[in-house]
Amino acid sequence: MPSPTVRDLAAAVIYRLVTPALAGQATCTAAEPLAGGSYAAVWRCRLSTGVDVVVKVAPATDVPVLTYESSLVDAEAEYFTLLCEHAPGVPVPRVLHVGHDDEFGDWLVMTHLDGDPLSERAGTNDDFVRRELGAAIARVHRIPYGSFGYSGARPHGATWPDAFRAIVEALLMDAATWAVPLGGLARDIEGLLDRHATALALVTRPHVVHFDLWDGNVLATGDREGRLSGLVDGERWLAGDPLIDFVSPALFRRIEDEADNPFVAGYTEVAANPLLEPGARQRIALYRMFLYLLMAVEAPSRGRGGAGDAEWPKFLHGLLSEEVSGLQQLPVHPLG
Repeated sequence: MPSPTVRDLAAAVIYRLVTPALAGQATCTAAEPLAGGSYAAVWRCRLSTGVDVVVKVAPATDVPVLTYESSLVDAEAEYFTLLCEHAPGVPVPRVLHVGHDDEFGDWLVMTHLDGDPLSERAGTNDDFVRRELGAAIARVHRIPYGSFGYSGARPHGATWPDAFRAIVEALLMDAATWAVPLGGLARDIEGLLDRHATALALVTRPHVVHFDLWDGNVLATGDREGRLSGLVDGERWLAGDPLIDFVSPALFRRIEDEADNPFVAGYTEVAANPLLEPGARQRIALYRMFLYLLMAVEAPSRGRGGAGDAEWPKFLHGLLSEEVSGLQQLPVHPLG
């Protein structure tokens, strides 16, 4: 079933929303919804100039979302602007307009990128794309940022341990609000933030991280060996540990155990390998736990987990339990 957060819009609405970005230089002649996302409504709009733009519309203001999901349109606009200014070689959309009004809420108009998501490129060898992605993300991690955590009023902190705790605790509060059955895992997760705080404290500078680098958000062109053509859906970015970006490229796997992973190979062509840093085992396991917690907590808001969809929450609960158990067994990183 469609996600309750994805608005059911007509093409005429998209024409209206894209108009402020065109400044009278073009008109929107056709529009179609793009599939794949579960949070915002995303449309492609063909302009009278022959160019395509993408319009992304946030959920209606009366639709409940998670704590960190407030102001995601502004967050995504900030992420793409940061990359365009500080990492111009990384292929991301260029922001054309950020809109806010009482009727339509928040929306974003940006340039359209060529290519298909890696999740839709069956039968191709995309190792080179993943290597290019690793190199691109290493360049993104060089972008300076002034604080840890999410931007704006969303969870953040003066240090990385404080920010990460605020982020995770907000998710645990959302779990209670949405009646997500975590059981004793909620208490265990809070305990692990204390247990591995010394490993988190090794991160002393906030790095810009995408966090949501699963195959659906990585675009590539080419029939056989592709080339990286786009990095999209930057709305969930935050400032913190570069290791966070090593979790979703190996979704449901452990990238630290993959000696020949192409993402890691590409990253280390540009920067030092953070998987070899002190405390890396503890930190990346914490971030995997965080991702599985987020996926479990967001499921009800996306209409998942009902009577006909009970396997998905069960699957995520198993992954989360496994990470919690592993973290409980990992040694504490020593002080100093």
